[in-house]
Amino acid sequence: MKITLRKAAEVMKVSVEEVRKMESMANSMCNCTACSTYRNVFKKGKDDYYIAYCFITNGKSMKITDEKQCICPNCPVFAKFKFTKTFYCTRGSELQQLGKISTT
Repeated sequence: MKITLRKAAEVMKVSVEEVRKMESMANSMCNCTACSTYRNVFKKGKDDYYIAYCFITNGKSMKITDEKQCICPNCPVFAKFKFTKTFYCTRGSELQQLGKISTT
């Protein structure tokens, strides 16, 4: 479930504009579309509403439910933000999995 830019800025202790820049960078660097878990759902080239599920504003996919294989540790976003979790598409963003932010 997506998190608002304002909420993300509060949690990350940065400006909304900075969150927007980081979100854009994460989306442009993301390799979700190369993942078999992602591709298994989007076989016909249909995109999810967003990618970079690891990023705080995105969180887990609204369409992906089955975990097949996770390539997150090999993603440039994972390295850039020093993430540690996996299966963001089904389990939520890094901060959600760490219990630092809730979508409820």
